[in-house]
Amino acid sequence: AGGATRAALTQHQARRGNMADVSAKDGSQETLVNLLALILGLIITPIVAGHFALTWTLFFLFTGLHLYANYQAVTSVVMDSLNQARLQILLNQYIKTAGNIGTLEQVNRKESVFLKPGESYPISIGIPFGSAVTSVEEVEDTIWDQNAKYLIAVQDGSIRVVLHFEATSQDIIISCYEATILRGLLLLQPKEKIPIQTKDLKAGELFDQIGKECRE
Repeated sequence: AGGATRAALTQHQARRGNMADVSAKDGSQETLVNLLALILGLIITPIVAGHFALTWTLFFLFTGLHLYANYQAVTSVVMDSLNQARLQILLNQYIKTAGNIGTLEQVNRKESVFLKPGESYPISIGIPFGSAVTSVEEVEDTIWDQNAKYLIAVQDGSIRVVLHFEATSQDIIISCYEATILRGLLLLQPKEKIPIQTKDLKAGELFDQIGKECRE
């Protein structure tokens, strides 16, 4: 996971297609930092030897500084591509403001680096068909359109989006948009008693209707 994240950040920093150059400089900086850490460790080790309390104090101090520095580094990155979290933030902003998606900095600033356990109706994109529906009756309760290359189902308290193998980036964004509106409607349903009528309705007609409900 760390290697994949590092590769994505390196690719993001290679603004002129010079990924090899950026990767080489990153490796050189890491080597220099490791060398300085080694020298510092050789200096500190004789000082803290035999001092139990001082050893643990320095350990927690440096560990805290390391985590803080990493947190600041990650949150300072402004990605110009969409992952599921940023797409979710962008769509929520779009729905709440009826068209305003904000800037790159605003969207990236709202993205959390921590997991959010216990989220109501989490959205999962690109899952297998068998994980979304398990019977013919459940297929009838899903939201789908004959011309669409995706299917949306509510299963075990989560919203699951199944993608066709020919689905494009536009299909993924549209499916996530509709799943976001559906999630907003499901969150409002216990309070507002809004009925969910999905049968005999095309997905576009359904979400044009409930999108207004979510914005009000």
